[in-house]
Order: sequence, then structure tokens, then C-alpha cells
Amino acid sequence: MQSNFKIPQRTKSLLQKINRLAEKLETPVFVVGGFVRDILLGKSGQDLDLVVFGDALKFSKEVKNNLGAKALVVYPKFGTTMLEYDLFKIEMVSAREESYRSNSRKPDVRKTDLNSDLARRDFTINTLAMDISEQHFGKIVDLFGGKKDLESGIIKT
Repeated sequence: MQSNFKIPQRTKSLLQKINRLAEKLETPVFVVGGFVRDILLGKSGQDLDLVVFGDALKFSKEVKNNLGAKALVVYPKFGTTMLEYDLFKIEMVSAREESYRSNSRKPDVRKTDLNSDLARRDFTINTLAMDISEQHFGKIVDLFGGKKDLESGIIKT
């Protein structure tokens, strides 16, 4: 695993554009999950999962308009969206925590903070997050030991 990972310039430029919009709208955004995992492994990808601390639906519409993307797919019940831009597939979700009633497989969803949002994810290696703010761009947030598990080749729930 690379300790000094490299983000391809095309990806970095896109994340910086998204961050400038996020800062303008006072809506913090982090990249989470597979992209962060892969970048730490020295791989690059075009699938970006963004966790939005605010209204992801509203933010996604702003991103779509700002980037000039064509279509935005919206899943309002879960506060998630997906758009394609250039070579990228960008999924955005409001930071959320989920709970389940014993008689249902559908979660009750509530907005939350970064810790709780990451805690709901499936594997420790998918709980990794990357700050895209101007002052902390590229800083990895690892609350659940995902980097250690990644280095050890362990998949842990």
C-alpha cells in the first residue's frame, strides 16, 4: 500500500471544483469508500462516492449545473443521487445513519455526522474517507482501522 498516494490530476481537478462549490454553499463534502481504498492501493478510478453534510439532493443539482452534466438520477427516499460527468460516475449521499425495525428490511434514515455515517458502512476498508477541502485536501479519515486492514489484506465487517 502506498503511504504517499497520488490522485490523478483529472480527478483532483474535479474534486477541487466540487469542493469550491461545497465551500460556496457551506456544505462540507468528503470522498468515501471504494475510491479512497483504491487510491491507497495505488489504483485510480472514476467512481466517486461523496458524502454530503447537508441536503445531497440540492447539492447534487448544483453540482450538475456547475459541471454542465446532462442527467442526474435522484433517489429521494434515501437522499442519494448519481450523475455522470466526463469519465466519472459520481454518487452523492447525505450523511446518514440507518436503523431497522424488526418487521422491516427497509431502513429508517436520519441525517448525521461523519462518524455515524462511516459506522454504517459494510467493511472497515470502505469506512475510509478523504477530505477534499482546500485546507486539508487528501487527508485520510480512518476511524475504524481500515488502513491497517487494507495493509494486512483483511476484509472485516
